[in-house]
Amino acid sequence: MQKKIAISVWTNCGRDLICTGLALQGLFLAPSFGLGADRPKPIRQDKPIATDSNEGSSFRLIQFTGSGESDGSGSISSAFKKAGDSISGFFTSEPRQPQVENDPISLSSMPDEINANVYLSAARMMENSGNFEGAERQYKSCLEKFPKSRLAQISYARLLHRTQRLDESLVIYQMADKDHPKDPTICNDMGLCLARMGRKGEAMAKFHQATLGAPEDPRYRNNLAMVLVDAGRPDEALSQLVYAHGKAKGHFNLGFLLYRKGDHDGAVANFEAALQQDANLTQAADMLQRIQGKQIAGQDPRTAPMPKTNTMFISDQPRQTKSSPVVVPSQSSKIPPAPESEPPRLLPPVR
Repeated sequence: MQKKIAISVWTNCGRDLICTGLALQGLFLAPSFGLGADRPKPIRQDKPIATDSNEGSSFRLIQFTGSGESDGSGSISSAFKKAGDSISGFFTSEPRQPQVENDPISLSSMPDEINANVYLSAARMMENSGNFEGAERQYKSCLEKFPKSRLAQISYARLLHRTQRLDESLVIYQMADKDHPKDPTICNDMGLCLARMGRKGEAMAKFHQATLGAPEDPRYRNNLAMVLVDAGRPDEALSQLVYAHGKAKGHFNLGFLLYRKGDHDGAVANFEAALQQDANLTQAADMLQRIQGKQIAGQDPRTAPMPKTNTMFISDQPRQTKSSPVVVPSQSSKIPPAPESEPPRLLPPVR
């Protein structure tokens, strides 16, 4: 009986001890699950936008504050503040660095206006590729902005001349002649245009004016000599050619012009005169052999085919390929010959 009572008491005491232990365990574990721990109070926005950021910045950072902050709230607030300062510093409008004037490497460094050479270069590229319409547009645009550009006027007039628009070409030449009077290049080109139009007297005057502007340039005297030869005035042509090239080469050039015209007797006489002046002038000897060979073959020299070349002038002076500015007439001991007042009667096409 006592044994049963002891077992019952031990059982009841053990149950109470177990319950007590579970209760104590619950008291220790409950805060870790957030059941009994103190929760942080809600953050209040009592203060306005903070004023402790940079004065130069156009952005402000909202400061998160509140009473009864938790232990880690200070570090969190500090981190937010630092991040906000970094972001606001990135977006802050700062004064630009002063730009150096005429900085060649600056993308904003642009010329005030486009130079005439830009239009001329584009036009010449198009003209060389056969795009005459595009080249004409470039020349027109250049003349609209630079109406007195000498190179633009000459280049555009030559384009019109080459495309057989002689009337339009003459208008541009006249405009250039007005803006740049007595320019030898303009006078010469204008003379060629007038010659093709059949206005022989005006062409003669322009060629002569070109020789006055550049008396030592043989090109203009060559053109004048061609007009004189075709007009039946070879003596005047010889005076121009001798002045430009000397006696031997002057006779050779006149002989070639006469040969091209069909006057082979006059050509032979001048080729022989050239060899008398200079026995080493092989060009004159070659032309004599050509004419004499055709005569031996029984071919009428007056019906002999013309040389394929347009010109065969020879000179000690190098040819100039670029348009030159106005040349002041140089002083020379030689007296330049002048054509007579009689206008030429006929002018061959000058190519």
